[in-house]
Amino acid sequence: MDGVRENAGGLQGLKWVVVLAVCVFAARMASLVFGGLELAADEAQYWDWSRHLSLSYYSKGPGVAWVIWLSTQAFGHAEWAVRLPSAIAGALTVVLVGGFAARVSPPRKSQSARAVWSAGVAACVTPALLVPGSFMTIDSPYIACWIAAAWLGWEVLRREHRGKSAVWLSVALGVVLGVGFLFKYTMLLIVPGLLIAVLVRGRPRWTRATTVHALVATGAFVVVSLPVVIWNAQHGWPTVAHLLGHLRLAGGDMPVERGDGAGWSAWWAAEYVLSQVGMAGPMIVIMALACWGAVRGRIAGEDDGDERGRWADVYCVCVSVPIFAVYLGVSLMTKVQGNWPIAGYAALCIPAGRLVAAEMERYRKMVARWREDPMRPRMGLLRRKPETAVQVLWHWSIGYGIAAGIGLMLLGWVGSLPLVREVVPMHRLSGERERAEALGRIIRDEIGEDASGTLVIGARYTHAALMAYYLHGVFGDGEGPTVGSAAAYLGERESSYDYWEETDLMRERWMGTTVFLVGLRPERWERAFVFERIETVDEERHLHMGRGYAGAREQGP
Repeated sequence: MDGVRENAGGLQGLKWVVVLAVCVFAARMASLVFGGLELAADEAQYWDWSRHLSLSYYSKGPGVAWVIWLSTQAFGHAEWAVRLPSAIAGALTVVLVGGFAARVSPPRKSQSARAVWSAGVAACVTPALLVPGSFMTIDSPYIACWIAAAWLGWEVLRREHRGKSAVWLSVALGVVLGVGFLFKYTMLLIVPGLLIAVLVRGRPRWTRATTVHALVATGAFVVVSLPVVIWNAQHGWPTVAHLLGHLRLAGGDMPVERGDGAGWSAWWAAEYVLSQVGMAGPMIVIMALACWGAVRGRIAGEDDGDERGRWADVYCVCVSVPIFAVYLGVSLMTKVQGNWPIAGYAALCIPAGRLVAAEMERYRKMVARWREDPMRPRMGLLRRKPETAVQVLWHWSIGYGIAAGIGLMLLGWVGSLPLVREVVPMHRLSGERERAEALGRIIRDEIGEDASGTLVIGARYTHAALMAYYLHGVFGDGEGPTVGSAAAYLGERESSYDYWEETDLMRERWMGTTVFLVGLRPERWERAFVFERIETVDEERHLHMGRGYAGAREQGP
């Protein structure tokens, strides 16, 4: 964009951010190809979705399935190929953070380059933004869409303020919002931030151009998000029930638990806050200081000669803080997963980078003056030479991020260490390939090489997804068994397996056959389904054969 071209320092910093993003991507891909980590259950589920391409799915939009399909069509079904789109999105996030930072960087060339570089580094060393790129979940592509939407929203408001049309930028904003929505519905939480930014930008606040641009962006968003709406309308809006279930509200697919009801905990809010400290590390303090400085400067009307940068800091606060506030409110009703609000950190890298650039320049001047003093007295808390709070936090943040990155690359080995094993649930990333191979041998002994007419039932969608993925590796395309989930028949939440005809556990073709059961003990299976008998063939791995399968005892979904 023109702002980047006008700022030589910002462009120089952006070039180095691109190099950094490429290096991180290369290191990540090396760890994915050679690290040997198995897919997690959600990754396997999304891979299975990619074999059943649809307009949408029970709990999520279709974006994740579509990109996995593209990747596996090009590179096969290895774990690294499944995760490739997430790694690409992670690199794209870093570049977009750098591009946005270059667009709003300070007028001084040296400080501008440092601000852009610092923002890019912040995006790489904040674990909340770093970790998602190594796993094929909805988070990494959604974060990339979030920062892209934040940048486009800034450009729209900037052009409005200068009296210029931003119709095509508004179209792009709506498209990016829609694409993000196809990955994660939380994408909509950037909209309140954009509205707040409009209200605090100063006069004129809401103009005719604002209305036009808002309508154009909304129209583009609606068009892109139509697949989700169409699929839900065809299936009775199950996604709405799923989202309400997360909040434990009436009409959801989970029991209502809030207030003083059963299962409610006053610890949820504190746990949510602490989880954010862990996911962002020391960087969260730098971001908080940058936010406070931006808001305080806006209220006080401070003028440091960088009006564009000061307004950009306020804007980034506006588009980021609401998502954290919303989930803080949600934590008062139900347990919140730490990764739910992490997209908000992406835009906060911009004001954090600007603060770090200014503070590190001040720090270097302090050190230079200290070196000129023959006595060189102790002036730092941790070191002899001078220190500043932001400089210390910045160095800690880099160390924290590097440690997280190395730990992520060596997760297979690090996760086997006794202390780490107690914190990191490594059982979610290992053991399922062996279980599938054992099940494959059992199926071959019972059925033969072609198991395409055989049913495997996982106790939950996690069992089903992992067996579907790893049995595909055992049998290959077209010869493996059909894998379904029993969760809805066991009194748990539905999943996409309950919406595919192929995985319907009540199909006539399965009746009277021998099915293969994964998870749970035989008595639990017999309470939900009818068999002539159940034979346990691998007790350690919870693998059973259900002879004479006659369907569920009660009607399922």
